[in-house]
Amino acid sequence: ASGQVIPVTRGVRQGCCISPLLYGVYIDLLRTLILSGGLEGVDVGGTQWKLGLFADDATLILRSVREKNRVDALLTRFAEGTGSTINSDKCILAQKEGREGAQAELQVLGLHLGDRTEEEAIDE
Repeated sequence: ASGQVIPVTRGVRQGCCISPLLYGVYIDLLRTLILSGGLEGVDVGGTQWKLGLFADDATLILRSVREKNRVDALLTRFAEGTGSTINSDKCILAQKEGREGAQAELQVLGLHLGDRTEEEAIDE
């Protein structure tokens, strides 16, 4: 038996006290989808690392363009299922080598990721 569909016409007001709780439920769905999506990620200290979450920031570290395409498909599925959109203006693609248009390094929550050492990035 299926229930009645209730359309969502707007989100939670900014500053609403229940916002963080609802966001936690929402982002956990995305986390589960990504972690069970068949991605390899990269080895960091003996642990396969794919996804980092902090507050409302998400960082994906992927091994290949194939994995990036898989994430695109997962995000599309997530957006369709939840009625959400991904703000592409806040998304950055960085990769170690190869493709045009990608950054060679980036800063995530104050941590420099790339080929340069932290000291080189700070000195610049």
